Amino acid sequence: MEVTRRSATAGPTQSAACERCHRSRERCTYDANNHSCLRCLRFGIICESRKWKRMGRKPRSVQRSPVTGLRYSVHVYSLDPVPKVPERIAESILSEEGFFNATSHFMIGRTFAEGFRRVVLQLFAYSPEVLGDGCQALAESMRTQRSSSSDPFLSHHLKLGTRCLRSFIAMSATAKSMQDAAVLTFLGQILLAYNALLPLGSSTRIVTRGSLLASRSWYPVMQNLPVLDNITVVPVLIDTIDCLIRREVPIVRWQETERVIVDRFAGVSSSLLPLMYDVCIISHRAKEPTFTSALNYQYCQIEDSIVRWQPQVTSEISEKYTKNELDLMIAQARSYRLAVLLIIHRLRYSLGVEDNIGCRYANRILEELTPLLQYPSEKAATGFGIDFPLLVAAIEIPERGMELLTRFERFRYRTRQAEDMLNLIGKIQRARLSGYEGLWFDLIGDWMTGDILP
Repeated sequence: MEVTRRSATAGPTQSAACERCHRSRERCTYDANNHSCLRCLRFGIICESRKWKRMGRKPRSVQRSPVTGLRYSVHVYSLDPVPKVPERIAESILSEEGFFNATSHFMIGRTFAEGFRRVVLQLFAYSPEVLGDGCQALAESMRTQRSSSSDPFLSHHLKLGTRCLRSFIAMSATAKSMQDAAVLTFLGQILLAYNALLPLGSSTRIVTRGSLLASRSWYPVMQNLPVLDNITVVPVLIDTIDCLIRREVPIVRWQETERVIVDRFAGVSSSLLPLMYDVCIISHRAKEPTFTSALNYQYCQIEDSIVRWQPQVTSEISEKYTKNELDLMIAQARSYRLAVLLIIHRLRYSLGVEDNIGCRYANRILEELTPLLQYPSEKAATGFGIDFPLLVAAIEIPERGMELLTRFERFRYRTRQAEDMLNLIGKIQRARLSGYEGLWFDLIGDWMTGDILP
């Protein structure tokens, strides 16, 4: 294979880099038999010639805020009004109904579909082949899970998933722009859902934390772009919840903002994420032998902040979303708040100590969530994101909690989810009955390898 610098026969002039390599300040090389440079070929993205600007005097320096300066860089999202979606998945991306059917497990309600679809289309314009592999692998894996027959797609979706994972690893190591970070963030969520469906499903934590590590420096910018809300909130939520349970430190602390965010999966709960992160930090520090009364005081402070926290539901939100969607988002937010308060309580007291307070929190969680069982699951969105509060409540009151947890099974995209949680709850109860006197959080590391999915 002949590899050279770009020449006139390849499109741009000999010294020119393509638009992407120029932005990333990378050496731009190409295969003489192909009009795409090797870097764009490797990532499966569109290779565009750099847009030349006329020569002139050096422009005056203009002070811009970080957000203003980087907003300009998202021009790539509107380069192609008809994104180059691979034919094999065109129906599930380009069609509104097809997109809803493909993603209904990952959003609270149908009202969220158009905003989610809009950002997915924009990302496909930037990296169609890699995202196409991921979406096709996930769709075939979900179809296989629902089928009781033999698996005709197994070898194919594993091949697609493996190829997608290789692209994810390569992009994680070389992401140098906000566009890279946005594609990587969405690709990480596709791989998380795909890996969770596999028999072991143990690599989900690696995917979630890997995508956040690679895109962390771009999160302050991405969080200020409303168009990206549908892809930026979910990985932070998953990692923060997982770290709450494991007493670890999340990769990203969600920024506090005056903007009211309504997420397709987290609803109106994203403003609780900074407080959840702070609980993780205090809990992680408290694992050290040098635990002091100062940390207990910090627990009290953060507990007061969470008690005062309320989900924001403006008149615009009330008008935009259906009654079912609003009720679900409010129930979800309240149950998250109660779950975090219950976690703080159990970080202070082991099971068997101050159980009356723990049971009170758990019962209130179950009261908030029980009405959601009346919602339809056929041809409806089912991404309720309530397994986190269900889990911590069921650890507190196993019989009632496990019964309700099981009844929500029809809303889950992953059939093994309830089984994994029930096994975890059972192990904690057996440890308690056998005389374990520590905190139940400290048992999780030995029993859970994947993400604790919300």
